[in-house]
Amino acid sequence: MGWSNDRRRRIVTTTTLVCVECDALAETKARAWEAHLADVDDDGEDEVVFICARCAHREFHSQDLVDPPSLDYDGLRYRGGNTHAR
Repeated sequence: MGWSNDRRRRIVTTTTLVCVECDALAETKARAWEAHLADVDDDGEDEVVFICARCAHREFHSQDLVDPPSLDYDGLRYRGGNTHAR
C-alpha cells in the first residue's frame, strides 16, 4: 500500500532551543549545543535541558581547552569576554 505523491503530507514541527544558563537562542543547526538531564525544579524528576556551546564549554569542558583565543559556535565568533555578541 503506497501513497500517491499528491496525497502524501509531511508535518514538520520546529523548536527553538534556549540555553538554560544564559537564555541564548540556538541557530538553525545548534552546533556544539549539549543536552543534559537535570532536576531543575527539585521535584525528583529529571528534565532535558539545553546548554549553548559557550556555557557548556565554561561549565563542563574548560579543562579540555585552556583559555582558547576564539571559539566558533553556530557560525558566530566569540572572543574573550564578549559573550553571545553578534
